[in-house]
Amino acid sequence: MVQLTLAVPTARLTATYTQATDPNHLLGQAHEYASKVEFADSRINGSDEQRAQSGGIDYGGTIEVFATSADAAARADALQSVLTRSIDYTEWDFLHGNVLIRVSQYLTPAQAEDFQTIGNRFG
Repeated sequence: MVQLTLAVPTARLTATYTQATDPNHLLGQAHEYASKVEFADSRINGSDEQRAQSGGIDYGGTIEVFATSADAAARADALQSVLTRSIDYTEWDFLHGNVLIRVSQYLTPAQAEDFQTIGNRFG
């Protein structure tokens, strides 16, 4: 997370999940993420925040780390499958080896690219 905040100074850590606090109940499950953090990004403006869910990706994003790159790719594929069927929600996903960075739809393409750039340092 330190790398993320150095590369994207508008991002700040908001949660480090455990098996007990993971809202998806996937942390530590077979073929799911082994660690997960959530961050907020101050570039998301107030009107978007009002539409956003409390916490979660809408306010910034998450970083999910998997044991293998195949597990990370499977998660990214599953998310995109769900998101392509949704008319109300989307997100930016950047896959880098065993790391999946998920970023809020409320960031512009250029802003989201900042997270792609930092992801290149992981993968």
